[in-house]
Amino acid sequence: MGNLATRQWKYLGKGDLMARQRHRNLEDFPQKIDREGNIICLNCGKMVYKKGQRKYCDSHCAHEFLVKNDHQAMRTKIIFKTCCTCAKCGKSANLKDPESMCGYVMDHIVPISLGGDEFDENNVQLLCRDCDKQKTAIDRKKIAEQRRKNNERLF
Repeated sequence: MGNLATRQWKYLGKGDLMARQRHRNLEDFPQKIDREGNIICLNCGKMVYKKGQRKYCDSHCAHEFLVKNDHQAMRTKIIFKTCCTCAKCGKSANLKDPESMCGYVMDHIVPISLGGDEFDENNVQLLCRDCDKQKTAIDRKKIAEQRRKNNERLF
Protein backbone atom coordinates (compact mmCIF):
# COMPACT_ATOMS: atom_id res chain seq x y z
CA MET A 1 0.00 0.00 0.00
CA GLY A 2 1.95 3.29 -0.45
CA ASN A 3 2.88 6.05 1.88
CA LEU A 4 -0.19 7.98 3.04
CA ALA A 5 1.22 11.18 1.53
CA THR A 6 1.53 9.64 -1.92
CA ARG A 7 -1.81 7.81 -2.23
CA GLN A 8 -3.94 8.95 -5.12
CA TRP A 9 -7.68 9.56 -5.37
CA LYS A 10 -9.75 6.63 -6.47
CA TYR A 11 -13.02 7.48 -8.14
CA LEU A 12 -15.04 4.31 -8.17
CA GLY A 13 -17.53 5.33 -10.84
CA LYS A 14 -20.58 7.52 -11.33
CA GLY A 15 -22.54 7.74 -8.10
CA ASP A 16 -20.03 5.58 -6.26
CA LEU A 17 -18.07 6.56 -3.20
CA MET A 18 -14.73 8.27 -3.49
CA ALA A 19 -11.61 7.48 -1.46
CA ARG A 20 -9.99 10.48 0.19
CA GLN A 21 -6.36 11.43 0.10
CA ARG A 22 -5.24 12.77 3.47
CA HIS A 23 -2.20 14.76 2.40
CA ARG A 24 -0.89 15.98 -0.91
CA ASN A 25 2.81 16.47 -1.43
CA LEU A 26 2.93 19.80 -3.26
CA GLU A 27 6.39 18.98 -4.61
CA ASP A 28 4.77 16.23 -6.70
CA PHE A 29 2.76 18.68 -8.82
CA PRO A 30 4.69 18.85 -12.08
CA GLN A 31 5.64 22.12 -13.72
CA LYS A 32 3.28 23.12 -16.56
CA ILE A 33 4.96 23.96 -19.85
CA ASP A 34 3.16 25.08 -23.01
CA ARG A 35 4.00 24.03 -26.59
CA GLU A 36 6.55 26.82 -26.97
CA GLY A 37 8.40 25.76 -23.82
CA ASN A 38 7.09 28.59 -21.61
CA ILE A 39 6.41 27.86 -17.94
CA ILE A 40 2.71 28.20 -17.04
CA CYS A 41 1.49 29.10 -13.54
CA LEU A 42 -0.16 26.11 -11.84
CA ASN A 43 -2.74 28.36 -10.19
CA CYS A 44 -3.90 30.91 -12.76
CA GLY A 45 -2.60 29.48 -16.05
CA LYS A 46 -0.70 32.63 -17.02
CA MET A 47 2.85 32.54 -18.32
CA VAL A 48 5.59 32.76 -15.67
CA TYR A 49 7.94 35.63 -16.56
CA LYS A 50 10.10 35.98 -13.44
CA LYS A 51 13.45 34.27 -13.32
CA GLY A 52 13.64 31.73 -10.54
CA GLN A 53 9.88 31.16 -10.49
CA ARG A 54 9.31 27.55 -11.49
CA LYS A 55 5.60 26.91 -10.97
CA TYR A 56 3.79 30.16 -10.11
CA CYS A 57 3.71 33.65 -11.58
CA ASP A 58 3.90 35.34 -8.14
CA SER A 59 3.69 34.70 -4.40
CA HIS A 60 -0.08 35.32 -4.39
CA CYS A 61 -0.64 32.49 -6.88
CA ALA A 62 1.71 30.22 -4.92
CA HIS A 63 -0.31 30.86 -1.75
CA GLU A 64 -3.67 30.36 -3.50
CA PHE A 65 -2.45 27.08 -4.99
CA LEU A 66 -1.34 25.94 -1.52
CA VAL A 67 -4.74 26.82 -0.04
CA LYS A 68 -6.51 24.89 -2.80
CA ASN A 69 -4.37 21.79 -2.21
CA ASP A 70 -3.53 21.67 1.50
CA HIS A 71 -6.04 21.10 4.31
CA GLN A 72 -4.16 23.03 6.97
CA ALA A 73 -3.72 26.07 4.73
CA MET A 74 -7.39 25.96 3.73
CA ARG A 75 -8.51 25.56 7.36
CA THR A 76 -6.45 28.59 8.38
CA LYS A 77 -7.97 30.64 5.56
CA ILE A 78 -11.53 29.55 6.48
CA ILE A 79 -10.93 30.35 10.17
CA PHE A 80 -9.91 33.92 9.38
CA LYS A 81 -12.52 34.33 6.64
CA THR A 82 -15.33 33.36 9.04
CA CYS A 83 -13.74 35.02 12.11
CA CYS A 84 -13.80 31.54 13.69
CA THR A 85 -17.60 31.44 13.83
CA CYS A 86 -19.62 28.23 13.54
CA ALA A 87 -21.68 28.20 10.33
CA LYS A 88 -24.61 26.45 12.07
CA CYS A 89 -25.03 27.91 15.56
CA GLY A 90 -22.99 31.13 15.33
CA LYS A 91 -20.74 30.29 18.29
CA SER A 92 -17.37 31.98 17.90
CA ALA A 93 -13.86 31.72 19.31
CA ASN A 94 -11.24 34.34 20.03
CA LEU A 95 -8.86 34.57 17.05
CA LYS A 96 -6.08 35.73 19.37
CA ASP A 97 -6.38 32.58 21.50
CA PRO A 98 -5.20 29.48 19.59
CA GLU A 99 -6.61 27.18 22.29
CA SER A 100 -10.16 28.41 21.68
CA MET A 101 -9.86 27.67 17.94
CA CYS A 102 -9.08 23.99 18.59
CA GLY A 103 -12.77 23.25 19.10
CA TYR A 104 -13.62 24.07 15.48
CA VAL A 105 -13.64 21.71 12.52
CA MET A 106 -13.45 22.38 8.78
CA ASP A 107 -16.44 20.41 7.49
CA HIS A 108 -17.26 19.51 3.89
CA ILE A 109 -20.84 20.56 3.13
CA VAL A 110 -21.18 17.76 0.57
CA PRO A 111 -19.06 14.89 1.92
CA ILE A 112 -16.09 13.90 -0.22
CA SER A 113 -17.30 10.31 -0.31
CA LEU A 114 -20.55 11.52 -1.88
CA GLY A 115 -18.76 13.50 -4.60
CA GLY A 116 -18.07 16.79 -2.82
CA ASP A 117 -14.89 18.58 -3.85
CA GLU A 118 -12.22 18.27 -1.18
CA PHE A 119 -10.52 21.59 -1.90
CA ASP A 120 -13.41 23.80 -3.05
CA GLU A 121 -13.87 26.72 -0.65
CA ASN A 122 -17.58 26.71 -1.48
CA ASN A 123 -17.84 23.16 -0.16
CA VAL A 124 -16.30 23.80 3.27
CA GLN A 125 -17.64 25.43 6.39
CA LEU A 126 -16.35 25.91 9.91
CA LEU A 127 -18.34 24.09 12.59
CA CYS A 128 -18.01 23.87 16.36
CA ARG A 129 -17.58 20.33 17.73
CA ASP A 130 -21.25 20.01 18.76
CA CYS A 131 -22.58 21.03 15.34
CA ASP A 132 -19.97 18.86 13.63
CA LYS A 133 -21.13 15.79 15.59
CA GLN A 134 -24.72 16.41 14.47
CA LYS A 135 -23.75 16.93 10.83
CA THR A 136 -21.43 13.92 10.84
CA ALA A 137 -24.30 11.70 12.04
CA ILE A 138 -26.46 12.94 9.14
CA ASP A 139 -23.60 12.49 6.65
CA ARG A 140 -22.97 8.93 7.83
CA LYS A 141 -26.62 8.05 7.20
CA LYS A 142 -26.40 9.49 3.68
CA ILE A 143 -23.16 7.59 2.99
CA ALA A 144 -24.69 4.33 4.29
CA GLU A 145 -27.73 4.87 2.06
CA GLN A 146 -25.45 5.45 -0.96
CA ARG A 147 -23.54 2.25 -0.18
CA ARG A 148 -26.79 0.29 0.05
CA LYS A 149 -27.86 1.65 -3.35
CA ASN A 150 -24.47 0.76 -4.83
CA ASN A 151 -24.65 -2.78 -3.44
CA GLU A 152 -28.16 -3.24 -4.89
CA ARG A 153 -26.85 -2.31 -8.35
CA LEU A 154 -24.15 -5.00 -8.12
CA PHE A 155 -26.66 -7.84 -7.73
